[in-house]
Amino acid sequence: MDAKTLNIPEEIKREIETFAAEVERLNRGEVGDEDFKRFRLQQGIYGQRQDGEQMVRTKLPAGKITSEQMRCMADFAEKYSHGILHITTRQDIQLHYVKINDVPQGLEDLAQAGITTREACGNTVRNVTACHKAGTCSTEVFDVAPYALAVSKYLLRKDLTQNLPRKFKISFGGCNGCGLAPIHDIGLKAVLKNDKRGFGVLIGGGLGSFPHGALPLTDFIPEEQLLRMCEALVAVFDKYGDKKNRNKARFKFVLDKLGLEKVKELYDQEFAALEGKSFEAIEREEERNPDQPKYQPVDCNTDPEFQLWKTRNIEEQKQSGFYNVQIKLVLGDFTIPQAKALADIAANFAGGKLVATVNQNLMIPWVREDAFGNLFTELKKINLHKAGTEEIRDITCCPGSETCNLGITASRGLVDTLHKEMENGFETSKDLDHISIKASGCPNSCGQHHIASIGFHGGAKKLNGILTPHYEVLLGGRISEDKVVFGTSVIKIPAKN
Repeated sequence: MDAKTLNIPEEIKREIETFAAEVERLNRGEVGDEDFKRFRLQQGIYGQRQDGEQMVRTKLPAGKITSEQMRCMADFAEKYSHGILHITTRQDIQLHYVKINDVPQGLEDLAQAGITTREACGNTVRNVTACHKAGTCSTEVFDVAPYALAVSKYLLRKDLTQNLPRKFKISFGGCNGCGLAPIHDIGLKAVLKNDKRGFGVLIGGGLGSFPHGALPLTDFIPEEQLLRMCEALVAVFDKYGDKKNRNKARFKFVLDKLGLEKVKELYDQEFAALEGKSFEAIEREEERNPDQPKYQPVDCNTDPEFQLWKTRNIEEQKQSGFYNVQIKLVLGDFTIPQAKALADIAANFAGGKLVATVNQNLMIPWVREDAFGNLFTELKKINLHKAGTEEIRDITCCPGSETCNLGITASRGLVDTLHKEMENGFETSKDLDHISIKASGCPNSCGQHHIASIGFHGGAKKLNGILTPHYEVLLGGRISEDKVVFGTSVIKIPAKN
């Protein structure tokens, strides 16, 4: 065994060795593509539309990343990928154009830094997401990140979650809707009841071709019952989800078929069946001031670009004297040199931490005011200093037909063009900042187009008897911690227009 694999847990080591053995069997023709597909999806590996190319999706609970982990993913991109790291709307980082024979060594490299890809794809519990400001937000009820990490850890590699009817998504929010609870299979909102921590629970939400807003399970479940509640709900889905018709398999269709009251009754039975089972106590690892690096402050106050960036990309933390700094990523993409520089920036001027956001950006928390100039200067060197995150110019999109087998339209091309238009003299007042734009390359809503003020999704429509790529335009979508309004379809436009 290679000495550098010794710090990888035995279970994960075996998992990677099994994957390598399956790749060899595939190469020898001893296992078919379809059987191997199920196996690789469980390990977070997707086949791209380009023959022989794979997409590797890392699973980053609550989007949390250390500087060391960012360097590790940059190294992975350099060795095995085409040099671009991409952030998804589930706070994962995925890497494209990876050869299948390189995947086992790549998984080992990631495991060195405590990064897994396990169950980031397939019919499993996908990455557990949380508000990116969890732990630092000045308006949150309490920090939900430790709970997101605990649920993720508890359900990972569990027998129950290995072959669900379809994917299952869980999210946590602490205050004003950043958790996107109403579009999740389980959406959790932080609640205090008589000074006791717990969660309001919504169930059965989802987007895709048939979007459903989640329905209320309970106004309050105490924190010590959280893992039990999640296991009981996943068990209901596993037993009653449709394992034959993939198009009707999500948890939202179980609610459609059985009704909320019946699902609650089934949940109560599963919850009761877990009576007496011991669940690990959730560590309340509250965000706290990490060791701050020493640096010489840089003054950028005379630079108008810096002033705009400071106004639009920085928000005060609840911890006095510290700030969250948002970094805008066009198309959710960043390069190997940018990834390495970002790891250094977080380590040299903040707490060595980064967070991937559901809006496909990155955030560096724990920045002091006297480091703003340093951050801006370093970000400018790598062209990641643009102002405006979580506003009209900050557009979300999925990979679309560029790499995805399901993509009908090139959503990245559309968003890239829209972004360039906006950066080149498109004047907007701050009154329009609440407008969101999101695009998906097919109806499946990986770009979350249903919840945008202006949403686009790819489809096909006949023009002069020929099936032609189109965009369907939706208007008026919006979401809070408790309620979602899906956009209304207004028109279909040929993609080339």
